Amino acid sequence: MAKVDARTVEILSSVISANRISSEDEAAKSYGSAGLFSGKKPLAVVKPSSPAEVHGLIRAARDEKLNLVLASSTPPGFHGGTVPQSDAVVVDMSGMDRIVRMDRRN
Repeated sequence: MAKVDARTVEILSSVISANRISSEDEAAKSYGSAGLFSGKKPLAVVKPSSPAEVHGLIRAARDEKLNLVLASSTPPGFHGGTVPQSDAVVVDMSGMDRIVRMDRRN
């Protein structure tokens, strides 16, 4: 079971600016439920602003065995698909607000 510790914050901070990482109880708690769905409070919430940051997060999560849960917008989300059911870092994609490339074939 992963825990937010100085090392986890350091790993996330190596990919994303520290001001876009939150492990504060109140901020993280709002991502732990959605309407009728409830789960675990995330270890942290990160808000990437570029594809490179998303790539770095995925790589760091793989290397450190951290679970990621993607959220397409800030809470409250009422569908329950972005509520962590285990120890995880929520990746809030709301800062990714433009289309960089579209692959029409796939």
